[in-house]
Amino acid sequence: MKIAVVEDDNSLRELLKIRLNSQGFEVFDFATAEEAEVELRKSPVDVVLLDANLPKKLGVELAREIKEDSSFGSPKIIVITGVSFSIDDIKHQWKTKYKIDDYIEKPFDFNVLLNKIKESVA
Repeated sequence: MKIAVVEDDNSLRELLKIRLNSQGFEVFDFATAEEAEVELRKSPVDVVLLDANLPKKLGVELAREIKEDSSFGSPKIIVITGVSFSIDDIKHQWKTKYKIDDYIEKPFDFNVLLNKIKESVA
């Protein structure tokens, strides 16, 4: 399974790449939405782990573009966010407005993320 990690925090991006590689996933990592946009059109993936707040372009905006443009294939998108959600309406809005499949809040347990990845493609 191919996974893209789009995260501007270098440490978190590298940690996710190492941990996901150790689970047998093929991982591509990007620091910006713009870089991911170009490369994911060339080489679609199965799952995109996407930071919600990237510089210059919000990750959630990239999520919507990926879902609306068939040149990206049809990856599942899991947004990684530092924003803590407490209202179900906001959670629903993210899934409908930005077309994300799931999200996880920072800090997160890697095993919870791993389960979300596996569930997203099941």
